[in-house]
Amino acid sequence: MSRARGSELSIDVAPVAGLRARSGYTFLASEVIESTAPNNVVLQAGNWMFRRPRNSGFVGATWEWQRLGANLDGVFIGRFVDSDFSSLQPPIQRNDGYTTWNGRIAWKLTRQLTATLAIDNLANADYMEPLGYRALGRAIRAGARVGF
Repeated sequence: MSRARGSELSIDVAPVAGLRARSGYTFLASEVIESTAPNNVVLQAGNWMFRRPRNSGFVGATWEWQRLGANLDGVFIGRFVDSDFSSLQPPIQRNDGYTTWNGRIAWKLTRQLTATLAIDNLANADYMEPLGYRALGRAIRAGARVGF
């Protein structure tokens, strides 16, 4: 059995034509009240809920001008209780969290054709979500979007 309560705050503004910025933050106070596995140090009563970060948030901006559009966004996930399920010695019992940044560009070539470029994990951050499963490094994709 567990209990969670939290707060969220988000802001979305468009200060000038063509520019939009947004951000958000979540605080989650969670706690294991009664454990079905009381001998497991990760799932003991009193711990934060498994794989639920206490702090998380995002920030992003989108800019559009004539036939060009660009977007930059970042995600922050704070530390959280996690486990490698004792596959490592000493076992890992928390994930320190991570931050990733992504960028996108779209250029409208014609009414029906748009060229796109996307870069995920711009800083090539090395993180795991969940522990034991490495996230992809920087990924670059180029493409075209065709409308009819």
